Amino acid sequence: MPERRPAGTNVQTTNPSASQYSTWTTQSHASAALDAVVDLAFGELPMYRLTAETHTDNAPALAVLAKSGFTPEGISRAACLHRGRGHDLAVFSLLRPEWEELKRPRAWDV
Repeated sequence: MPERRPAGTNVQTTNPSASQYSTWTTQSHASAALDAVVDLAFGELPMYRLTAETHTDNAPALAVLAKSGFTPEGISRAACLHRGRGHDLAVFSLLRPEWEELKRPRAWDV
């Protein structure tokens, strides 16, 4: 099971052999970094679906995910244990056809 970090956003593929990437929302370039990872997953790797999770109260991460085209799917209740307390996680996904429809430059075009 991947490590859960309260300050960031985990982005995972549905392919268990694929690597896990993290984009930290405390950095000013979080959207560009997430977009680059998404472009890698869909543009260079044979991924069809990405999922992302972050704390429900992590407004910057929620905004980055929405800006990058991720769709909210629901809440995993008490899915993250931090400092002895269960925290809810917002669950998002992005599918290849949705990524193809995004009107933004790809990481390799920038």
